[in-house]
Amino acid sequence: MANVKYGTEIPYEAGEDLSSAQYKFLTLESDGQLDLADATTDEPIGVLQNAPDTAGKEARVVKGGQTKVVAGEALAVNTIVSTDASGQAVACPAGSWPCGRVVVAAGASGDLAVIEFFYASEEIGGSDTFSAIACTGDITSTDSAADADCNDLIFQKNRATAIVESGDDLGKIDFQGYNGSSYDSAAQIIAEVNTAPGATTDMPGRLVFYCTPDGSATPGEVFRIADGLLTLADSVDIVINTTTGTKIGTATGQKIGFWNATPVVQPSHNADPAATASDPDALTATAIAAADATTPGTGADGTTPSGAEYTTCANLANELKTDYTALLADVTSIRTQLVALIDDVQANNSAIDAINADMATLGLTAAA
Repeated sequence: MANVKYGTEIPYEAGEDLSSAQYKFLTLESDGQLDLADATTDEPIGVLQNAPDTAGKEARVVKGGQTKVVAGEALAVNTIVSTDASGQAVACPAGSWPCGRVVVAAGASGDLAVIEFFYASEEIGGSDTFSAIACTGDITSTDSAADADCNDLIFQKNRATAIVESGDDLGKIDFQGYNGSSYDSAAQIIAEVNTAPGATTDMPGRLVFYCTPDGSATPGEVFRIADGLLTLADSVDIVINTTTGTKIGTATGQKIGFWNATPVVQPSHNADPAATASDPDALTATAIAAADATTPGTGADGTTPSGAEYTTCANLANELKTDYTALLADVTSIRTQLVALIDDVQANNSAIDAINADMATLGLTAAA
């Protein structure tokens, strides 16, 4: 077997006879003592290095670095292992606690393999902390308690026990891709202190989302969420897909406001404009013949007016005819303008109807 780079042995107290449990996985019980891992869902604290034969004796455990471990089956190098119901190392099935990776293979059950723990200084389990973890597979956290709670992933930050300040990073998830020689960040989610916090019960925060643009290796801010606000970075556009589209507001009772206006529910439908009157009939008039100033007619009294008197009347009649003709021309012009105005109003009514229909289609107003 290759040289094993043993991790530090840490002394605990055995909770039972562990004389046959050397190089097997142990669990830390609620009484602070160690027992043999006896379920596939156990979360081992480490691997036993000695063989205490009674409860209360010292049990030395390795929980970081490398250690020998009894295999429960043949284990190839790079196999991720967990415990079986006998404290032996087996390939980690779904729902089991991944403890480490095989670095020296075991040919069969009962052989010794060498594993390297995933974690460097502390066990992962319950509310324990750890300083570093390296994993090349999935990380699964399972909570089987019959309650509404779940497991937590907690990032904590202080300034050498002093209060944090506005703009401090509290935690980061960094997604990186290999570029052929090193890893570059493709996207990040960072939790930050949003404004100056208070001494107690006052820790304003924000989540900032970053993505790296094409041709770059430096993530840039896309948007942030803070204090009831979702803020897009400059030059960030919203692209809507074309298959089923996207709704803004899914019920008419939801309130929306634009440009700092007070949000309101969906407005009622605007009344469609009433139809306008039809075009006025064309104005017609019978032309008036000019009065004859040379052939006087018989007056109402049966007498014939003298030439001069008749001529005066004829001239007056001709002037009235001229004025009437000019008035008729003015009325005809007014009619033409009125017809044009009615046409414009009808066109505007059609446009308003179309706008109302479009607003209803978009949901900006209720349907008619």
